Amino acid sequence: MAYDFEITDGRHGDRIDSDGITSSLEFELHDQLFRALDSVDGQFPHLNRFRDHYKDGFVGHESLELLIAEIELASSKFPHDSPFKPFFGTFHSLCCIAWARDGSISAYCD
Repeated sequence: MAYDFEITDGRHGDRIDSDGITSSLEFELHDQLFRALDSVDGQFPHLNRFRDHYKDGFVGHESLELLIAEIELASSKFPHDSPFKPFFGTFHSLCCIAWARDGSISAYCD
């Protein structure tokens, strides 16, 4: 089961084109990531909206710049060869596109 992230309009939940960029986090990696972030939990309130793999998550456009900054900070906490780096890369790109298109980020467990 993956936790899939999408750009949405934030009002009706309609998807916004992401130029083919997708981002998802498999269950095992999701669990490992949030356990690793526990030591610096207070630094990631927007990332923590996606902590529960079984609940949909949402970050509105008004908070995307903060989420992007948290992704950059969280990514810097791990070595270059970390299994989390590919996720951080695609998720960061998706969030930047969402911000540029006045969108939001929604996450769904499939």
